[in-house]
Formats: sequence, structure tokens, C-alpha cells
Amino acid sequence: MGKRKALYVQGSNETFKLSRLNIQNYLDCPLCFYIENIHGIKKPSGFPLTINMAVDSILKKEFDHYRENNNCHPEVSKILKLNMKPLNNENFSNWRKNASVLHNETNLTITGKFDDVWINEDGKLYLADYKSGAVSTNREFVLHESFRNQMDIYLWIAKQLDNNFTGTTYFYYKKLKKNNFMKNSKFITEIIEYSANDMWVEEIIIQIKSVLENKNPPDSNPECKHCLYSSQRMKVINGA
Repeated sequence: MGKRKALYVQGSNETFKLSRLNIQNYLDCPLCFYIENIHGIKKPSGFPLTINMAVDSILKKEFDHYRENNNCHPEVSKILKLNMKPLNNENFSNWRKNASVLHNETNLTITGKFDDVWINEDGKLYLADYKSGAVSTNREFVLHESFRNQMDIYLWIAKQLDNNFTGTTYFYYKKLKKNNFMKNSKFITEIIEYSANDMWVEEIIIQIKSVLENKNPPDSNPECKHCLYSSQRMKVINGA
């Protein structure tokens, strides 16, 4: 079992860590976020996506091979037609484990873990994140909102760690192209460029601080399936 996250203590001067996932949880449902961080009651989690985790682990090792040899990944070079190498220094080693920034106004430490950072010949830095999925039947691609939020938050952190980071970011996808038989199915690579926008992040951090300090829980998101389930369950129990 992993280490239990510390609860937020209202009125305390202690610094409180807020991960990228915590912020996304707040965006999904302020009430669920509040109950978890104030009272320690987490919403039920789904099954771990073991294939996604395996792809992520393999890609990290693959990119580290090119990082150690100071070479551009051949697919990055081929698909993007750009000479960008995986960043190879102590800063990146730390950012992969814990990229964090203290927001002085709220005393909240915003944390994340960068999958990768690429660097071009001019020393400009680009955030990159590994993803996995399946090729859609109609070949249309829509970047999930939570992925966009993730990259926006990471950019907000990154720009304060190094002023060489640019707003151009990349999602490196390994997608399964399905066939009638597994032996005929294969993974293909797509690299999606995303212009990250971190302008909204600080406002949300300040908003979260206000919610955490409030004695009264916030309203739930009307579309939150966890809150809806809890509400319907109580109606049954109470005979409504």
C-alpha cells in the first residue's frame, strides 16, 4: 500500500502538496476533491490500466537509450521532421521524479512528473508525454480534455523551473491498430502537437485554496457519477 496523502488542515501555515491529478480531480468535482483532501475519503478507483502502464515503462526505457547516446529518437525525427533530442541532464532526472513549484500566495506546492523533455538545437525545451490507445475506426482524433489540462498544468510548473520551456508540447502515442487476429494487429506511432495554455492554472490554484479553507463543502459537479451514485443510494436507504 502506498503512503497515505496528508490531509489539508484548515488555518495551518504548513505547505500543502497539490499534484496535477489533485487539480484534475477538483476540475472533475469540487465536492469529491474537498471530501478527499479534508476528510480523507477517496472516491472508488477503477482497475489499473496495466497495458498503458507497460507502454509507458517501455517508452521511458526506449527514450532513455537515445538520451544516453545523445541521439534524436528516429520516430521523432521522421514524423516531426525536427532535430529534437531527449534532454539529458540532472534537471530532467529530478523532473521525472518530482517537478514542483511553491505557489507563494497560497502556500500550495504544485507537483507533477514529466514523462520526457525534448531539446532542440537552440536549447529550447519541449514537454512530451507518453500515451497509449487504439486507432479509431474513422481515423478522427480528439485530444482528451484531461490530457490538455495535464499539459497546461505541467507547462505552468515547467516555465517556473526553466525559462527555456516553450508552449509547444507533444503527446507521443502508441496506438494499437486492431485486426481480426492478434498476430496481425500492431502498434503504430502518432505524435500530436499541442499548444499548451497555462493562463488558467494560477486562478484555479487560488480557487482551490479558498475551497480548502472553507468550513462548508462546495457544491458537487451535477455530472459527477460518484456523487450521483451516492445520492441515489441514500434515497433508497431512506426510502425516498
